[in-house]
Amino acid sequence: MLNILTYIYTVKEVSLTLTLQEICEVLHMTPEEVEIQRQKGYIRFTTQKGMTVYEITDLLRLENMLEMGSIYRKIDKKVMNLEPLNNE
Repeated sequence: MLNILTYIYTVKEVSLTLTLQEICEVLHMTPEEVEIQRQKGYIRFTTQKGMTVYEITDLLRLENMLEMGSIYRKIDKKVMNLEPLNNE
């Protein structure tokens, strides 16, 4: 889904905003998890006609950040501590 949104935003140059429910569906997060990311400053929001909406650019950035964090955690689990070889 985010690949489609990336295409729409970058190639078609369409400005998109999504509701909290839509963000939760796209990122597979709960509203509470989204709120935590919002409080950390990773997701900006505006209120339009009484509805909170989020910019697609923030979602793409957040999705990339979460994906990289997952990759780094997997790498960290597999890293072996090697002691330096003694060349004597």
